[in-house]
Amino acid sequence: VRNTQLQGRTEETVGLYNECKCDFWSSLCEDSRQIGACDYAAEYCCGDYRYFEGYATFIYLNSPQCYCDFYNYAENELGYSLKPRALNINEEFTNPCGPFKIHWSSTYSDERESLEAIYNATNGHN
Repeated sequence: VRNTQLQGRTEETVGLYNECKCDFWSSLCEDSRQIGACDYAAEYCCGDYRYFEGYATFIYLNSPQCYCDFYNYAENELGYSLKPRALNINEEFTNPCGPFKIHWSSTYSDERESLEAIYNATNGHN
């Protein structure tokens, strides 16, 4: 599912996490080392992200650490840079490792999303 703002500047996945698809694609990624399978595995296992076209950067909304693990595996084991498959964009994922970028919002309608991003980025710790 894809959510695109009218300005065309931001795209975001919605409801991407899927445990069954995660198991299927991660097995293909690890066992057969099929490069494209790792792209799908990262998305279905790690969940939603937001892409900012003007900055060519990603914000990992559900699990930045999960994306970091897949990113490192693809780079170190396969010599490959992960690519987003859910959004039809021609970019590689930006490095999700290190200090995590957290989506902050000052509007009430985005408050829950911001709090969930903070919770996920800190693995539930204050």
